[in-house]
Amino acid sequence: MKRYAIVRGLSITPEKVAVYLPSNYKVIWSGKTDWDRNPTTNVWKQVPWEDDVVVIEGEDCLGWTLHGYITPRLGSGLMRCDEIDLSHPIMKQIPEHTDPAEDDQPDRRCRFCRGDETAYCCECV
Repeated sequence: MKRYAIVRGLSITPEKVAVYLPSNYKVIWSGKTDWDRNPTTNVWKQVPWEDDVVVIEGEDCLGWTLHGYITPRLGSGLMRCDEIDLSHPIMKQIPEHTDPAEDDQPDRRCRFCRGDETAYCCECV
C-alpha cells in the first residue's frame, strides 16, 4: 500500500529530502502550501502563511517504514514528516504520475524483493 507524507523544514529542497530516504520511498512534488497539522488535535487546517514543503511517496518494506524509519531519520535532519492520504488538499496540486516505463528515475522498488511476489519479504507484495 502506497503511503504519502508532507515534509517541512528550513531551507528544504527535494534533493535534501531525497538524501534521507531509503530506496522504497521517493520525492514526488515540492512547492508551497498553507495547510498545517495541529500536533495536539492531529487536525489539518489552513493557516495564514505558506511553507515550502516536499511530498514523498512509497511503500513500507521490512524495517524501512514511514513511522519507524523515515520520520525519525528526517527528524535528525531537522525536518518534520506528517503522513497524509489521497484526500488531502495538497494531493490535488500534484500532477498525475507518469508511466513507470517512461520514468527516467532509477528503480525505487524494494531493494530486497524488487517486486517479486514469490519473495514474501515486505508489505508491498
